[in-house]
Amino acid sequence: MIIKVGELLNSHLGTKFEKKLPIELEKVEDFTLNKGQQIDVEIYRVPHGLAVVIPVQEINGEAVCARTLKLFKTSFETSQTETHFYIKEPDDSDLEDFEYIDHKNMQVDLEPCINEAILLSIPSVFYAPGTKPVARKDELINKPFKNLKDLF
Repeated sequence: MIIKVGELLNSHLGTKFEKKLPIELEKVEDFTLNKGQQIDVEIYRVPHGLAVVIPVQEINGEAVCARTLKLFKTSFETSQTETHFYIKEPDDSDLEDFEYIDHKNMQVDLEPCINEAILLSIPSVFYAPGTKPVARKDELINKPFKNLKDLF
């Protein structure tokens, strides 16, 4: 998702721009996102560039249950992610991870940021309601020598 940022780069520091963008990521392993879903993006003007924040939000879709292997509707929350965009490498090298603004066209590609927010938040295993395994109370206590008593 490429957006033009020339106007924002010419604005005052701290200027905030909010936008709802479509999620182009459709399927990830056992999870399929609902079609037409959008994600909130906040873009802030910072010295020499932009900060793109994707706040915590709910993502809806269908997943395959790890126990029954059947599809069911579910949702999960993304964690907040932040990416900085600069025209040139910033002088304060505190930032380990940043992207470059396409200086010629004054635009940024937000698709990697959006995908990162979603992919890093997807649970590794999905369980349909009522199928999640529950540990018994005695399984929760680690007893490494429990079976040794039977040897004597």
